[in-house]
Amino acid sequence: MSRMLKIWPSSKKFLKALGEINSKDYIKETSNYRNFTAHTIGPRIGIGHTRTVTRYLEPARALKQVGDGTYVYEILPSELTVSYGIGGMPPLDLEAVFAANLVEYEKARSCYLEYRALLETAVAEIVPLNKE
Repeated sequence: MSRMLKIWPSSKKFLKALGEINSKDYIKETSNYRNFTAHTIGPRIGIGHTRTVTRYLEPARALKQVGDGTYVYEILPSELTVSYGIGGMPPLDLEAVFAANLVEYEKARSCYLEYRALLETAVAEIVPLNKE
């Protein structure tokens, strides 16, 4: 997208503003709430733990007999298996999330205003067709 927008000088401000949305700090402050709630069960706000049982992929293992008659696990690097564990995601602090979202809103609003300015610049360059 940035390659397409580079023809307009005002695109730099828009791309900068766009890059500031959903920063690593915001993801950390909200425990990646936006992504988790879109794709799985995300953290709760204020009360209630989620994801107490976790599911993940890891390399598969198989038992292999060794010389003394005992067995050891051998990792099978080309295969994956589903594993389960105990975890848990504590609820997010309501005031901290509110503050983080307020900052994120301001970034999104700034990005929108830069997008509008970019769009106005692009539209101004459109040459109208003569109707004959």
